Amino acid sequence: MMDKFQSHKSPPTAKRSFSTPYTPAEFTLITDREDETYQHEIIHVEQRSPLGWLLLQEIIQVVLPALVLALVIHLFLAQATIVYGRSMEPNLFEAQRLIIDKISYRFRSPQRNDIVVINMPIMDEMLVKRVVGLPGETVEIHNGIVSIDGRELNEAFPHNLSEYDAPKVTLGPLQYFVLGDNRGNSNDSRSFGSVQREFIIGRVWMRYWPLNQFRIF
Repeated sequence: MMDKFQSHKSPPTAKRSFSTPYTPAEFTLITDREDETYQHEIIHVEQRSPLGWLLLQEIIQVVLPALVLALVIHLFLAQATIVYGRSMEPNLFEAQRLIIDKISYRFRSPQRNDIVVINMPIMDEMLVKRVVGLPGETVEIHNGIVSIDGRELNEAFPHNLSEYDAPKVTLGPLQYFVLGDNRGNSNDSRSFGSVQREFIIGRVWMRYWPLNQFRIF
């Protein structure tokens, strides 16, 4: 009887075989939950990514080129400026807004009667003046009358004369003599001398403000 009873006992390894699959099952369950959370995070990020990427694309494709174009135009092609003071009256008045053409003088030299913007190191601000004397010419002013190489200059544009005299000066190869149209109220070549070509940054091309005084020069 004893032998028969013992023959029906479970093998000693029965408990280990029962507990062995439990741990993997529990581990697998936790892993599945972690995967679900991870996948949820991925989906959540992927759902938000397109909007940010589209915004970045918009900046790269539209805003950045516009900024680069504006910088190139400002440095090499054109520049906006404002008239300060009364030195160019009656042709330009204070607070009028101008567009400066910065490209023309890359292909040709400044011409007589051009209205130019100069930026000299000795000045705190840029000046708007009119070209009167060209390289190689001798300029003299007597009783407000400008003479070039001994001949009176015919200045057809409106300007205010003064009886100011200026000594005779002969311009160098890249030097220009500039004056304000309002001769009695202008800081120009009569006081600071001739202007080197490199300090002429461009010519006045357009007056765009006020609108009722719009003009192409």
